[in-house]
Amino acid sequence: MIESIAIAIGVGVLVGLASVFIGRMLKAAGVPPAEAAGGFLEQFAWALGFVAALWAFATGWRPF
Repeated sequence: MIESIAIAIGVGVLVGLASVFIGRMLKAAGVPPAEAAGGFLEQFAWALGFVAALWAFATGWRPF
């Protein structure tokens, strides 16, 4: 149980950080559709990370 929680937290943090990084790269591209997608990713990065953590915990997914 503790292992599942730790893995879910790790997955959530990694997805959140990746979303922020990719979002900032897309915003810097200067293309309007990419800027919109980057803004979305950057704004909702931690919500996406939380959803990924819940998914990993609920399904028992082990990425490592």
